[in-house]
Amino acid sequence: MEGKCSMEKFDTTDLSTIAVRWKKWMRSFELFAEVAKVTGASAKKANLLHYAGLEVLEIFFNIEGNDAAPAEGSDVYKDAKTLLDNHFNPMKNLVYERSKFRSIVQGEDAFEKFVLKLKQQADLCEYTNQEERMVEQIFDKANSNTLRERMLQKKMTSLQEVTQLGQSLEMLEIHREKSNSDEAAVNKVKSSRIAKKPSASMDNFTCYRCGRRGHIARDAECPAKDEVCNKCGVKGHFKSRCKSEDKRKDQRKGKGRDQVRCVQSGSDDSEDEECVQYVFATDAAKEADLKCTMGGVKLNWIVDSGAGVNVIDWETWKSLKRKEVDVIDVDKNPKMKLKRMVEIT
Repeated sequence: MEGKCSMEKFDTTDLSTIAVRWKKWMRSFELFAEVAKVTGASAKKANLLHYAGLEVLEIFFNIEGNDAAPAEGSDVYKDAKTLLDNHFNPMKNLVYERSKFRSIVQGEDAFEKFVLKLKQQADLCEYTNQEERMVEQIFDKANSNTLRERMLQKKMTSLQEVTQLGQSLEMLEIHREKSNSDEAAVNKVKSSRIAKKPSASMDNFTCYRCGRRGHIARDAECPAKDEVCNKCGVKGHFKSRCKSEDKRKDQRKGKGRDQVRCVQSGSDDSEDEECVQYVFATDAAKEADLKCTMGGVKLNWIVDSGAGVNVIDWETWKSLKRKEVDVIDVDKNPKMKLKRMVEIT
């Protein structure tokens, strides 16, 4: 029989928990005897004393009444068990066991495991109303605030109802967390895809300093960043990208335009270069004008091909509005930044 199954000896050294451990050991022995198919009171008594160990055997033979002749029809196994129970149970400290019960919290445990721990410890506390004490401990030490609210609303006192509600709320919370986790993973994938788009579209930008594609003017790697223009003498761009007019060319043509030799840009690293356009100031009295129609209204225009945008003054705009100009695609909040090109006379 010992080759088929066996049990650990009972440890009698720790007196603070000996009563609790004896109860658990006896519960295991009962199952062991069933599995080993030990039948008959005498056989069960012999197995009990054998597997409990020498220390328990010594205690048994020193208990008063162990050698008394069995009464007629009595069960010698139950008599031996009663003697040992009466020896170990008085060593149980109810104050200590109840203190352990009150200190149990759910923590990282699942709700079902938390209730099981309470049940096992409550069995050692000899409470007259064990379920009531367990319900109170669940209310105080469970993790779920929703459970506490429901218990107060419905005035729950049944351990079975509280346990079922706690398990249901826990399953809902697990499902909610999983759904949020899946949604966060999807959003992360979308964000990573969106984040890649700007770098891919950088090829569409042309640097106004050097004329090359793939970067903007404030890029530290721009080859024209520290170059001096051979046309206007200003540092920061190549001659081929210079927006200034040649003085001698204007003099030969006899035009009234004065020399435009430099750009006052006042670099602002906070602005996106692709959103910046340059506006050239001209003298309307000296410049040739051109008549054209804009939105169905005729206007006189001063042509300046060096400008990045076309501009009109406020009075002209009000005049256009009075004449019911046909306006398409109006942006009330433009992101474009205008920088002035000034004349040096």
